Amino acid sequence: MPSHLRIFFWLIAAIAAYWVVSVAWVMMFPPAEMVAALARVSAALREQIRENAWRITIVSTAIRVVVFVGLAWLAAFRRQNWARWALLAVFVLSNAAPYAAAVYFGRVPEFLLRYRDLQADIIAALIALALVFAFTGNARGAFKR
Repeated sequence: MPSHLRIFFWLIAAIAAYWVVSVAWVMMFPPAEMVAALARVSAALREQIRENAWRITIVSTAIRVVVFVGLAWLAAFRRQNWARWALLAVFVLSNAAPYAAAVYFGRVPEFLLRYRDLQADIIAALIALALVFAFTGNARGAFKR
């Protein structure tokens, strides 16, 4: 396997592992704001909210992990060129769509102030770096027929 594809795959796998661990951490140890908000609702409603949050969080994280790791695996190990392009498209759309919506609705300053997140920006930069490895160097030759 070309070294660039190996780096690409393992970066994506490490990011997916981080997603799983960080989601589990937040669900086990919720932020103070969430605890305070839940304290204001009845016990029955609190339990229902907690169950729904677990369900939604687990399903959405699982989908994200399967999509990213699955496409990376197909690109790296099965040399499926469409998979690396699909992963690039998913990455671009997932990062560009919120900004495009903010532009469309004229809320760019509010969007930039409200949705700054250093951890998310680092993860996006690492995914971009992984995609650079998927499209450069010795990875390019791996997809030529």
